Amino acid sequence: MMHQCRYQIKRQIISNIRSSSSSSKILKTCPFSGRKAIGNSVDGIKAHEESSSSPSAAAAKNPTYFKVPSLPYLGSVGATTYSGMPPLDFSKLYDFLPEMRRRFGNFYSFGFPGLGSKNDSHGTIYVTCDPNEMLKVVRNQGPLPQGLISQQWGVIKWNKDNNFEIVAEEDGLFGQGVHWKRLRNFFQTDLLSPAAAKGYIPGIIEAAQLASRGAPASADNMNYFLNCCAFDLFNTVMFGELTEVADTVSPTDPDNLEFVNSALGGLANGVQLSMSPYQVIIGRELGIETKQYKTMAKNFEAAWEIGKKKIDVFMQKFAEGSLNDNQKASYLARAINRQQKDEMVSVREMQELCFAGLFVAVDTTSSVLSWNLLHIATNSDIQEKVYEELSSLALSSADGRKILNPEMFEKSQMPYFNAVLRETQRMTPSALLALKKTLLDDMEICGRNIPKGSVLMLDSHSVGMDPDNVHDPDTYNPNRWLPDAVEGRKGSSAAVLDHPYARDEFGQGARRCPGSRVAMTEVSVMLSQLILDWKITTEPVIDSWKDVKYESETMLVPELPTLQFEPRT
Repeated sequence: MMHQCRYQIKRQIISNIRSSSSSSKILKTCPFSGRKAIGNSVDGIKAHEESSSSPSAAAAKNPTYFKVPSLPYLGSVGATTYSGMPPLDFSKLYDFLPEMRRRFGNFYSFGFPGLGSKNDSHGTIYVTCDPNEMLKVVRNQGPLPQGLISQQWGVIKWNKDNNFEIVAEEDGLFGQGVHWKRLRNFFQTDLLSPAAAKGYIPGIIEAAQLASRGAPASADNMNYFLNCCAFDLFNTVMFGELTEVADTVSPTDPDNLEFVNSALGGLANGVQLSMSPYQVIIGRELGIETKQYKTMAKNFEAAWEIGKKKIDVFMQKFAEGSLNDNQKASYLARAINRQQKDEMVSVREMQELCFAGLFVAVDTTSSVLSWNLLHIATNSDIQEKVYEELSSLALSSADGRKILNPEMFEKSQMPYFNAVLRETQRMTPSALLALKKTLLDDMEICGRNIPKGSVLMLDSHSVGMDPDNVHDPDTYNPNRWLPDAVEGRKGSSAAVLDHPYARDEFGQGARRCPGSRVAMTEVSVMLSQLILDWKITTEPVIDSWKDVKYESETMLVPELPTLQFEPRT
């Protein structure tokens, strides 16, 4: 009952976010009428196609630049009738970038206040479909690169209003100066390296085994179940403890459930604040605390109170020498040891960093996991192939159950399973804007001179859905990513699919998500455990992921249908 109540609270949170967003109202009053780009115009609106100003512009490899019309403070997204771009419908985002590419080509710019450049009132964003152009930008970022997180103005404001030390200097963790580097280096240690992530696998497996038992009881609330799974898994990493939130039968501390719900509400509202032109103007520019900001702040405060208490209790046990072996191997125990040894960060900064990691883990990992689970449930033949691969590598318990083996998660051990993860990412990435950078210098992009301060975004999703690159792109087919298929693409235009910048949603370079390796380990372990334990189907039968609604919360998340779980043994 408590889980059901919490799930309904989450749904109400998201509903309130959408109904209160004035930017959505702007978009709905400017519907696009289905016009198509013809020649140099978009049904009468002259297309702003411009040839490059650099000498290399004549090279065939450089696409024509298209400047989508835009209005001050509305950009292109808030005035679609004027701009000729498709409406930005957050329930149809997977169609948005392919349609933009179809209308405007492989290199274009459009206005999106709040998400684009801060240097102009249009919020201009340049979009390229060439990962090598983005690679040039990432390499040019130097030791103090810019990150997407810097645009989360609502989160930054809350941290500052509450005197968090991680934002005391140059926006700290959210900035790009020397204080960012100091905090980032401390935070990513024991998270980002392969050895560190591997060390957490035994605890993650134990948490996944316990969580999987709760799947049937949550069959009609799978989104919330996966949020709870993500919390359980990362708690084993952060604290070395088994919280058992996902299994509704097992008792758990009510604070853990409260933390999950507060994190969901805080993250969803925080992201929407940065995406809404209305919220950006009213909140960021004019400094007015909107209802949505206050809702976000209330959730952050509740989560911080609980998270701080958990961290304080752990630190007290550390000081008393009463940690068990699992707790001694946790991230927080290692962080305390490092803090005491080199004092790279203060005790308070360490606490705030650990809270941030625990807070964001609830929704990000579960988003990736939910899409993989949906594709597995709607493709029974693929699910069985994965099960066979997992079964061949798993250990057997005394009662005949299949048990995950930590050694299974060496990438070379499960080629088909990893191909499933990659195919899910191609079709339904949890983050479409995973790679977006502000230029730190004037640069030549796609043969055109782009000024310092401009924002460049990589669109790899539409490339992965292009039939010129992928045969039958709407069909879920993991075989595309098996070694022979990858080898066969080398030297062809389709080889762009295998570029490192097209492989995941966690960013690239020095600003890559510090928890990305642990997150994907958690996704792999939890999905493997569910497939080992259960034969998973949808009820009623769903033929395609396209029959399932999805929404933009912290990331893109499917509204998972009711699932059926039939025991494997």
